[in-house]
Amino acid sequence: MQKFKHSLENEQIEFKREFNQGALKAVVAFANSLDGTLYIGVNDDATVWGVKDVREALPQITNSLRDNIEPDVMRFVHVKTVEVQHKQVIEITVQKGTEPPYHLKAKGPTTKGVYVRQGASSVNASTSAILSMINKSKADSFEDKVSINQELTFIKAKEIFRLKSLPFNKNSMVTLGLLNDDGLYTNLAFILSDQFDVPVKVSRHSDVTKTAFLDREEYSGSIFEQEYDIYHYLEMLSIMPSEFEGLDRIEYFSYPKSALREALMNLLVHRDYSKSTPSIIYVHADRIEFVSIGGLISNASYEMIKRGISFPRNKKLSNIFYRLGFVEAYGTGIPRIMEAYKDSPVQPEIFADESAFRLTLPDLEYAKNAIHSDKKQEQKAIPVIPYGAMSREDWLIYAVLNGNISLSKKELVTITELSDDIVRRSLEKLMLLKLVEKVGAGPKTMYRQA
Repeated sequence: MQKFKHSLENEQIEFKREFNQGALKAVVAFANSLDGTLYIGVNDDATVWGVKDVREALPQITNSLRDNIEPDVMRFVHVKTVEVQHKQVIEITVQKGTEPPYHLKAKGPTTKGVYVRQGASSVNASTSAILSMINKSKADSFEDKVSINQELTFIKAKEIFRLKSLPFNKNSMVTLGLLNDDGLYTNLAFILSDQFDVPVKVSRHSDVTKTAFLDREEYSGSIFEQEYDIYHYLEMLSIMPSEFEGLDRIEYFSYPKSALREALMNLLVHRDYSKSTPSIIYVHADRIEFVSIGGLISNASYEMIKRGISFPRNKKLSNIFYRLGFVEAYGTGIPRIMEAYKDSPVQPEIFADESAFRLTLPDLEYAKNAIHSDKKQEQKAIPVIPYGAMSREDWLIYAVLNGNISLSKKELVTITELSDDIVRRSLEKLMLLKLVEKVGAGPKTMYRQA
């Protein structure tokens, strides 16, 4: 008996003499890990036996995949018959799915039901691997989940859609993803609603560090409300003294208006709304930092983002902003920011990892004055935050302690919904990193950003 053209199984190829439980495990593993192909009717040693009755086998296999694997994997699976050495073999092509962890329905999303590829084998996934899949899938699908709050109003959203001459009715809400098939509001609807309560906090400082605090603003409500109010605030801070050319008044801005706008759009459209932690904007004498908890999504990298390759976390929200004309096209925001600074001696900076995204816009007027100043003024060194050493929990606590806020450990536990032990360990680490300091002692001990 001759062997199949693929002489050996590998990470993306698997053989099964017949369709069985092992075949189901292989499909689950490919859907969780990477694209792969399963051949039914081929032995492990690549000898071809074929499938006797493919007409009967094909619907049985399709039904088995549909009935035994959750979530529904069929849109990522293609089942067909191929002829190999004059015998009929069933080829099952599997693409990596978008809603892992895929699992055997009878076993559930546990270590006994979730499989991943490891070399040429399909093996049980570890608990940490399953949790990682859940977190990534949760971020990607948050828009589509049903909103806990179903008492939503859309005064601001209707106003914006009317100004843009776009319909905002039940049909358009279904099309945009604000209403699901059962007529329930989704989380996307919640984000656009007047009841949206995850704020953006703006902390303003008079120097290049966080030591000289001026004021703090907090913006909540519909994302459209946040968008207009925050941009107006930042634009006012950016306006420089006007000059006149003849009868014409010329206004100058310390930040390119296009860069300021794109940075804000990036913060609002790509933030991780599955987390209730607010995004933060730090306004310093020499720069503005846009910081959002929830960094790069899977498969994205800084270089890709800089080149304009789009990895939208909130695809439907991105589409709405595109339709309304707030963003020009997917992936153009960062390149447009870089273009706005192309002739500047100072450049925007981006830091991104799996837990946080920070975009820094330098103040052009501050940079110009620093370059042309005859006096060399000593400035306090800008603290370098060791982002790589910080976990998501560390980042969450650090973000909550923004501005001049001082909180007790008990208050941090309540706000972050983390355990007492996790908060204690994170505070100890942040103090070692000199990012957080302790104020007071005993029962009155408080913590704040250093």
